[in-house]
Amino acid sequence: VLASWHLQVRDVATGAVVREREEAHGWKAIDAIAVAPSGRQLATVSWDETARLWDPETLECVTVLQGHTDSLGYVVYSADSSTIATSCWRNEARLWRAADGKPLYILSGPGLTWVTSVCFAYDGDRFLVGGSEQADVGVWECALPERPSDSEAAVAVAAPAVNLQGKR
Repeated sequence: VLASWHLQVRDVATGAVVREREEAHGWKAIDAIAVAPSGRQLATVSWDETARLWDPETLECVTVLQGHTDSLGYVVYSADSSTIATSCWRNEARLWRAADGKPLYILSGPGLTWVTSVCFAYDGDRFLVGGSEQADVGVWECALPERPSDSEAAVAVAAPAVNLQGKR
């Protein structure tokens, strides 16, 4: 799956375009795309301050996630495909229910600016990690449905990643 202003699904073996949605977010660029681990949904984020959920078979937009107040930088699914996290350049990440796009939580932290990337820890999706261009990291406990707590660490991060065993 590729994205710029157009959303494309390509054949892995040949690289040929199988499906395409032109101007998926209007004339705003798509900043990031995620494929649900279940394979049943795609999510895109854009400079238009929205995330969009797509049917991967038809590339029809199923839901538009609204609420951010600045450009979005990243999107990721939880391991069970039930939750989506988006990051915004206005020092926040948001959690959404993937099934219907319902907003769950707004996550922010003191001193955390320009949240450019997010990832779930592979431990049952208990923690969400966000990195920023200001060398900050935010770590939120996401034991849904309880309200996550905020914390911060002073570490330079370009893009967070967690190993598959969830130990580092």
